[in-house]
Amino acid sequence: MRSRIKQLWVLKAAAFSLLLALSGCELAWVLRKGFPSVEDGARFSRKSVKAGEQVFQFNSQPTERQFKVHEGKKTSSLNDFLLETKTTAFLVLHCDTLIVEQYFDGYTDTTRPNVFSVTKSFLGTLVGCALEDGYIDSLEQSVREYVPELREEFNAVTLRHLLQMRTGISYPEAGTYYQDNWRELLPSLKLRGQPDKEWVYRSINSQLLGLALERALPNISLTDYLQQRLWVPLGMESDAFWNTDESEPGLEKAFCCLNATARDLAKLGRLYLNYGRWEGEQIVPQDWIQQSVTRDTVRKTWPFYGYHWWLLRGDQQEYMARGFLGQYIYVNPVKEVVIVRLGTARGGQGFHGWEKIFASLARSI
Repeated sequence: MRSRIKQLWVLKAAAFSLLLALSGCELAWVLRKGFPSVEDGARFSRKSVKAGEQVFQFNSQPTERQFKVHEGKKTSSLNDFLLETKTTAFLVLHCDTLIVEQYFDGYTDTTRPNVFSVTKSFLGTLVGCALEDGYIDSLEQSVREYVPELREEFNAVTLRHLLQMRTGISYPEAGTYYQDNWRELLPSLKLRGQPDKEWVYRSINSQLLGLALERALPNISLTDYLQQRLWVPLGMESDAFWNTDESEPGLEKAFCCLNATARDLAKLGRLYLNYGRWEGEQIVPQDWIQQSVTRDTVRKTWPFYGYHWWLLRGDQQEYMARGFLGQYIYVNPVKEVVIVRLGTARGGQGFHGWEKIFASLARSI
């Protein structure tokens, strides 16, 4: 009972914190549409991402080790900690072997929640694929070469600016999530500052990047390209789906809203851990993987953000994909560890809290 009461208080505190952080415009969106949920995949239109006939399955050797989680003076077993933090799936991959795979609250290895902004890391990977395939010539191309509906001021915004969140564009996050017709909105978008002046995390950057990529592709959707370039080659075990807006044809919510299983998310981590190689084949260019997760010391960008990946503060070149309600793919190249955590909330940890927990677990293996 006490555990249940604590969980409810954690959820209330998270909701209150979100309300305080929202602007007036964003608050209006949330009050009208409701709080986002990992089960939102059912409320939006979608496109299916089909798994191929050849399925890749991880070796599974559950460890007998009892991992501990340390929070200040408190020490908990990993299992108790995951229960307390509203975790629904937790996978630890070490040297290509699943040593931890746990599910909670009715989730299983086939459950496909909305992974929110973890989707951005898939999008960034597809941009690298499109460069290799010749659909995009350069990251220095203006977004208006692909999306001419944008105002002329967007001539100065490049694909690299979008990829690194340095565009100068401002649009409310809640409005981004609930926007139901992106094509109609494009002519009204404005810049609030000059590109390249500062780093500001805005999902609108990813949406415009996804739209530009869709326009660059040869008469196929983002979903089809994801299926061709990643889902089938990586031997994903399950079909996924990508939510879209309500326009016709539906446009993928490129900044979020991929719905996939924990195991299949771990495969993106493994792909990056192996610098784009998969079972002897170079699926994504090695130099793109390296650029994506390396701090840009040349351009004016935030040192902890790569090409739609979060670069961590540790000493082992760790990086992470992260989603709004505590969805994570953590990669530690030094320890050869990938961790996937899914949940219905961040569990009171916040971004840096989970970062420390993942790093501590990886270092203890």
